Amino acid sequence: MKLRPSLVLAAATAALAPAVLLAAPAASAAPTGGQVVCKDDGSHPFDRSLRTGFSGIPAKIVAGSGFHAFTLHVENTGGRAYPQVDLRAFASQVDDDNVFTDFTHVTLQYKDRATGAWTGVPLDVDQPEEIRGRLGTTAVRPHESFSLALRVALDRTAPTSDASALSTGVYTDAEGNCVYTGEGYQAFRVQKAGAAKSTR
Repeated sequence: MKLRPSLVLAAATAALAPAVLLAAPAASAAPTGGQVVCKDDGSHPFDRSLRTGFSGIPAKIVAGSGFHAFTLHVENTGGRAYPQVDLRAFASQVDDDNVFTDFTHVTLQYKDRATGAWTGVPLDVDQPEEIRGRLGTTAVRPHESFSLALRVALDRTAPTSDASALSTGVYTDAEGNCVYTGEGYQAFRVQKAGAAKSTR
């Protein structure tokens, strides 16, 4: 299945269900396991005050070279609080048109801040859309910023290709509509097993 990054994010956040969150930052209110349910009419409005982004993803990852750590950043530049924000992250190999082509060789995990355990992020296209890419739901306070530890690996059978990681968040506005955060995007290169060491 081929999916453009924007369609991956829209499809994955169109139907939202409860989740146990990656524990939120210690300074934040305790995360809820409650439901974020919203209507997506296809317009995909964005809240520019609330954004996500990545740092630390290597420019090149060799297939079979193990996990590579990076960071997801969440930043609220505005003065409002968000009681529930559903966070998502994806990683996939892509084709020349930047279309998501293959999740099958990718393992993406986040570190649970409460337990320290690494937890897999569902990426398979056969997974229900409401759980694909899901990290969980958290409150975000005015002017709050926090980070989450992630890591990615490509199995030894992954072919040489371009790849990308994406992040987003979504919350419900007063009318029950889906509102999206600023998206994070980072391209990287996958090289077949046996190539030179992965680099940043």
